[in-house]
Amino acid sequence: MHLTYIVIFSSLLALGCAHQIRDEKQASFQIKPTTNIELVSASSAADYDQIGLNYERLNNTDMAVVAYQKALHLEPQHIASLQHLSALLMRHNRTDEAIAALEQLVSVEPSAKNYNNLGFAYMQKQDYAHAEKALHDAIAVDGQYLKAQNNLALLEMSVAAGKNEPQVIAQASAASQPPPATLQQKGKYL
Repeated sequence: MHLTYIVIFSSLLALGCAHQIRDEKQASFQIKPTTNIELVSASSAADYDQIGLNYERLNNTDMAVVAYQKALHLEPQHIASLQHLSALLMRHNRTDEAIAALEQLVSVEPSAKNYNNLGFAYMQKQDYAHAEKALHDAIAVDGQYLKAQNNLALLEMSVAAGKNEPQVIAQASAASQPPPATLQQKGKYL
């Protein structure tokens, strides 16, 4: 078990994103991020992306967003950073920012999953015209992608019923999807 901590610590140290702190009571080592040193010392988009993931694990959303943005500043088409950033923003109800990241993501990687996530973000914003377009784009890329088909059907039922409340959409999505904890672990919105 201690070997695992040594390997993880060595990896983070090589990235220049952590330092160790000796916990005298526990007599064990913990890995904690430094203030901003790791954000200055990273040299690639992949490094910044890993730093962002580490901040997410520490529930430091603001620093994770900064790390992902730095990754995208170095490499605007870094797919992993766009995916991580948009998922993080959606989990924290920062829908407008998530939509911007998702729009950039679908321009780089126009997959059914990415279009579906964009459609879902627009649904959350109650921008149903853009949501419908994105979901149709997802189905055009992969006609068998059930999540996009389900979201489109949900959107159409909601609009036809005249129920434009985000709670109706959220409740219906939650009822047809796995628990949120599973979704967050996989980095998916639906």
